Amino acid sequence: MPGVLPNDRRHQLKLFANYQWKNFNFGLSWSVRSGIPLTALAAHPDYDNAGEIPTGPRGNLGRTPWTFPVDMHGDYTLKLGENKRLKFVADLFNVGNQTRLIQIDTWTQLDLATPNPDYLKPGTNLIAYPYQNPFAARLAVRFEF
Repeated sequence: MPGVLPNDRRHQLKLFANYQWKNFNFGLSWSVRSGIPLTALAAHPDYDNAGEIPTGPRGNLGRTPWTFPVDMHGDYTLKLGENKRLKFVADLFNVGNQTRLIQIDTWTQLDLATPNPDYLKPGTNLIAYPYQNPFAARLAVRFEF
């Protein structure tokens, strides 16, 4: 079958920056990724399994949108002696709360006799949340010795 494979990402750009000042550490990351190809898939005629046979060339439905989330990191280290430190950490993921669609149901049939009512809608039966993960924060305290 000609065409691109399901996880083909033509473009990926990842930028990372870090700055340390006294006991503070700041970090920033930016990941730009092109979308993955979408291919219409029909049920297999012999096994009656959904989503197995491409109905045209791979990628015939276009691609998912580009994504470009920004993540941030910050920590402060408190020295408690020669070999002991207490570190306060904050990580922020998807700071702009970008919610692009990353998975679309491309199965045209559930079986040979049943059209898929969710065809071209967000998600599939294989993924619970078809969008980018929303903004999230992680706070931590770490004792190093």
